[in-house]
Amino acid sequence: MMVTKVSGKRIRSNHQRRIMDWLADGGGTVSEVAEALSMRLPHASAALKQLRQSGYVVRDNDVIRGSKLRLSAQGLTRLEEDGFSSLETLVRWPPPPESC
Repeated sequence: MMVTKVSGKRIRSNHQRRIMDWLADGGGTVSEVAEALSMRLPHASAALKQLRQSGYVVRDNDVIRGSKLRLSAQGLTRLEEDGFSSLETLVRWPPPPESC
């Protein structure tokens, strides 16, 4: 079983990060994700499978083909953590003494 690898608080996979961003605005099928993000269908499918196994993405029903996928509460939290982690690399706090 392959699980999303987390380095600190950052999401390491660019495909997974892009998919999670897209799903944050609603949800969609694997085909819709691939088309919206200009990804090959196998790459989108593999990334979504890893995100489902990690608990970050869920299906709206038990049907596999054509199911709408969306972020879980855990996925939304993970996406927020990634965003804050990105900000931490841009902003130093407290500011260095020479900046005051």
